[in-house]
Amino acid sequence: MSDQPEYRFIPSYIKGVRTTESGKSVQFTIESQEVDKETLAYVFGLIDKYGYTLFAENPPKLEDLDLPDFAPEFKNDKTPSQRLRAVLFIQFKQENHLEDFDTFYKRKMEELIDGIKAKLKPDGPL
Repeated sequence: MSDQPEYRFIPSYIKGVRTTESGKSVQFTIESQEVDKETLAYVFGLIDKYGYTLFAENPPKLEDLDLPDFAPEFKNDKTPSQRLRAVLFIQFKQENHLEDFDTFYKRKMEELIDGIKAKLKPDGPL
């Protein structure tokens, strides 16, 4: 396996943009032109992985890009929040809850948040 990161230049269109519920993130809908099987497999392999997006109106020349050096932010390709959600999903399945997973997840997150907030000092620094 090469030390060089794998990437693809995929001709595409941004078909939609919206903010997430928090209002602090952006969700893109990208539609590509037809791609070969290898590119399709590569893109499907990226599902639920953290990565970086570059969009340019004209095909970029790699040597012209001033790309920063990136160190992986998280080992195992999952963010801490993705790991927590996965663990909560396993708990949900093992305990056979009657509610749907989204309701269970929101309830467990509120319990976690409330537990941490209860430990905070009311006059402590913000």
